[in-house]
Amino acid sequence: MKDKEHISLPEAEIIVAGGRGLGDKAGFEKICYGLAGSVGAKVGGSRAAVEAGWIGPKYQVGQTGVTVAPRVYFALGISGAVQHLVGIRGSDTIIAVNNDPNAPIFYECSYGIVGDVFKIVPLLTEQLKKRLTGKNVGLTGQVNSREEISFA
Repeated sequence: MKDKEHISLPEAEIIVAGGRGLGDKAGFEKICYGLAGSVGAKVGGSRAAVEAGWIGPKYQVGQTGVTVAPRVYFALGISGAVQHLVGIRGSDTIIAVNNDPNAPIFYECSYGIVGDVFKIVPLLTEQLKKRLTGKNVGLTGQVNSREEISFA
């Protein structure tokens, strides 16, 4: 297997991608890179994030960027324009967080959380760190599927 740092986005097993809903470059970096660091993921972005200069063009996911098929794809603050959805359809599991309950991403995702990405993702990141620390398995390994993550 390639060194994790040299794996291209289309080869990644876990991808954390951010979109316009992250507000600005600082929000994008804090949320996406924070979660990605916790689960050993690569970071990608929507067309809006790339056009805003938050991430480079080679990390744009979608019809006009790269098509991906990871085991787990986190869509954070991404509404789910058809061009983006075309690029992620091969994903095994799509987890979306968006404050718009009518966002198109919710029709395509495996798991959807309606709410403030800036409140939900740090809680999710914290819980994933606790669950994965010392287990040496990451999200692609075998973690007891009956365990629940509590946000209380």
